[in-house]
Amino acid sequence: MKLRLLALVACVLLPFQAVNADIASDLAAGLDMQTVLQNAVDQGMSIEQAVAEAVTLDPAKSGDIVAAAIAIAPASSQAIQTAAIDAGADPAVVTAATAAGPAAGPAVGGAGLGGFAPATSTGGGSAS
Repeated sequence: MKLRLLALVACVLLPFQAVNADIASDLAAGLDMQTVLQNAVDQGMSIEQAVAEAVTLDPAKSGDIVAAAIAIAPASSQAIQTAAIDAGADPAVVTAATAAGPAAGPAVGGAGLGGFAPATSTGGGSAS
């Protein structure tokens, strides 16, 4: 009976704790890594601090953490790598995640815009 009462109290108080959610609770809640890091940044942490804490809490996800952080703050890529390694991430994992992260985003967008926009312009220009 005491356990049920405790569970009920926890369920009532849990929504109020979500306002002050931290990286550990976001990870425990199963949120995706980009959301976890963005929440931390939105609450005032630097992206480097968020990366360091996330790597410390879950070193097995270092690659995902670094890739998500670079997606949030691509200009801070070097600082993100350093923070992850300083927090205990394997440098090889960090390097691989860094190489994979930025290449996926711009390559797709660049190819789509670069390939289709000139073709449309050229098609209209060749008619004259």
